[in-house]
Amino acid sequence: MFSPQFIFAVLILLFLSSSISVARDVEVLVESRKGIGLIPASWRGIRHGTDTLPLEGLSWVRIDPSLVVTAWREKIGGGGPGWVALERTIDSVRSQGARVFLPLPTAAAPKSQETWCKRIEDT
Repeated sequence: MFSPQFIFAVLILLFLSSSISVARDVEVLVESRKGIGLIPASWRGIRHGTDTLPLEGLSWVRIDPSLVVTAWREKIGGGGPGWVALERTIDSVRSQGARVFLPLPTAAAPKSQETWCKRIEDT
């Protein structure tokens, strides 16, 4: 049927093809409000949490989605320090010359389209 060399070549090709990375497009909604881009929280890239991030050469930084979730929960509860932490992080990144990707935590999203839009506007 098939020679051992052919089977070996096919196995090597299968192994190599599974290890090759392929770039995938990511849909991004960028809102030109205060230089903040809105992006799905599932996007993985450079992230910025509470630690200091060296920003040399970076033009966009993704903020940790937990800051957004905290801010949203505290907004629902009538305000709180979560908005302060989110604003401080955004200001820190922007003061170093980078723009911000603000991930939208879809797991914590409201079910109502109207509430969802209002929450994004507030953020």
